[in-house]
Amino acid sequence: MRPLNFSSALSNSTDKLIDDPIVIVGVHGVFPGSRNKEEFWEHLYKGSDLVNEIPKDHFDYMPWYDSNLGAEDKMYCKWGSFIEDVDKFDAPFFNISPREAEMMDPQLRYMLQVLYGTAEDAGVINNIRGSNTGLYVGVCFHDYGQEMKEQGFRVDAYEGTGNAATMLANRPSFYFDLNGPSMSIDTACSSSLVALHTGVKALENGECDQAFVAGANLLLSSHHYRYFCSIGALSHSGRSHSFDSRADGYVPGESIAAVLLKPLSKAKHDGNRIYGIIKGGAVGHGGYTPSITAPSVNGEVGVLMKAWENAGINPDSLGYIETHGTGTKLGDPVEINALKKAFKQFRNESITAPYIAIGSAKAHIGHTEGAAGIVGVIKALLSINNKIIPSMPKFESINPYIKLGDSPFYINTKPEHWKEQENHPRRAGISSFGFGGAYAHVVIEEYIAVRNSYTSE
Repeated sequence: MRPLNFSSALSNSTDKLIDDPIVIVGVHGVFPGSRNKEEFWEHLYKGSDLVNEIPKDHFDYMPWYDSNLGAEDKMYCKWGSFIEDVDKFDAPFFNISPREAEMMDPQLRYMLQVLYGTAEDAGVINNIRGSNTGLYVGVCFHDYGQEMKEQGFRVDAYEGTGNAATMLANRPSFYFDLNGPSMSIDTACSSSLVALHTGVKALENGECDQAFVAGANLLLSSHHYRYFCSIGALSHSGRSHSFDSRADGYVPGESIAAVLLKPLSKAKHDGNRIYGIIKGGAVGHGGYTPSITAPSVNGEVGVLMKAWENAGINPDSLGYIETHGTGTKLGDPVEINALKKAFKQFRNESITAPYIAIGSAKAHIGHTEGAAGIVGVIKALLSINNKIIPSMPKFESINPYIKLGDSPFYINTKPEHWKEQENHPRRAGISSFGFGGAYAHVVIEEYIAVRNSYTSE
């Protein structure tokens, strides 16, 4: 791996002001057991386990369920975390006919609602039409279209406009009359974090004045489960045991969530609430590995280091890392080894106690796949704004392949107050890794009006 050109100053904690960073001014989402971010935070704080059996209003799993791990074209996992009322939609509100709504992917229906809620949260809903606003949506599965084919739905004009991947972004841009870039991004499980990185770069390049970034994942077809059972990815025990000795795969989860981004100067001019600053980030690919789905330590290390360089921070200043943390026996150790390897040249050896908490929303709600990155960002934002790092729910004992003793990392088993470090605000890193090798890492920071934001000298 080509060494990165870090300045020597990156190893100290002295920061200087960034004039106009990209900030988050709106947040909204629907999550398992949670109609909004406030309810989601309550579940995170309480350490809720939101995994349940697949509900009938999603699909009937019984014809496909077989607890035998080796059963062909069957699913041995019948668990996940689910959003309520996926079949409900106020079509007239969005000027959509009942017939068209019936053919429309529920991910798209919910996306329209969540983006509307995000615009309301940011206070821009009344002046967004005709604006130079971008929209970047991370999504990797389209179960509804798959289910329609299996159910023998006839070909219909609304089938394409309701289920094409591009419509997850293009239909909301059409409805809200947004004139900036509009694109759906699929890099598998890293889709929405790659979408965030893409939206940030578009703002920095002046391609739009503000940008929605969103992620979507609904579980609406047995095919989804049958496929991931066939490659041994899903948990037989029915939980995502992130970093735990019981790790045996992940359970899928649902979320539709979004944030609105603006340059800091515009946010201040518009009087927006500022949830946090996006310090920087990076995307990349792991290159060749023994298998297309096998993670790459060096690939993950490269993206982490490029993200920290782009953010202009010493990673020693992070207080929390929202990891990918799917709960697989070998994938979790690879991620931890990558973090340890990347941190090695920066760690302050005078500090002997672990000082950076690691966690994963997947331990609460399973793996939300295309939405996982933006869910991780929202969890980190809520943690920063509440000054609390939630615990890892039901964590028992460390995966025997993970060694934290020689690292700055620890797993907290109860919520803890997030202390501000002396020379900088609270900072978090968020990782998201696609099963095809597309990796992303983003650094976000607490917004403090007097100091604004920081970067390394």
